[in-house]
Amino acid sequence: MALFPVSSRGVSKEQTDALIDVQSTCHEYGVPVHINLRGESNVTRDKYNSIKKHNDVEQPLIFMANPVQYNPSIKQLEKAGIAEPCEVVIYTAMQDWTDNDLIWDDIDVIRTTVVLLGNEMLVKSKGLASQYGDYYLYITLGLVRK
Repeated sequence: MALFPVSSRGVSKEQTDALIDVQSTCHEYGVPVHINLRGESNVTRDKYNSIKKHNDVEQPLIFMANPVQYNPSIKQLEKAGIAEPCEVVIYTAMQDWTDNDLIWDDIDVIRTTVVLLGNEMLVKSKGLASQYGDYYLYITLGLVRK
């Protein structure tokens, strides 16, 4: 007997369809965002070991974000799964991350930057939104100006 319930074929199909629907909606109605995932090798540090400069990444990820919420309220932050106050919350389709072989842990809050409508922003917080069974449909990012 399993400790955790295993999704049936019907539930698994519904989850897959929901992930694809969210991705399609983001691609149709979203705004493009360039996500620069950086590791330690893409960061220059000063003598105090603080980040001095974010070096360019070879190839930024280009996702479509929908919705994009400016000056989100506390209720909007909670719904997005964002823990800290920020200037902008963007919703990205979980399926976009999966298609690029990326997972939640690949998003380093300290080093990752996002270019939204020509403005480079820092990722202050990340979250998961819209749980569907044992999956989430969105990865959300809380952004602040650089």
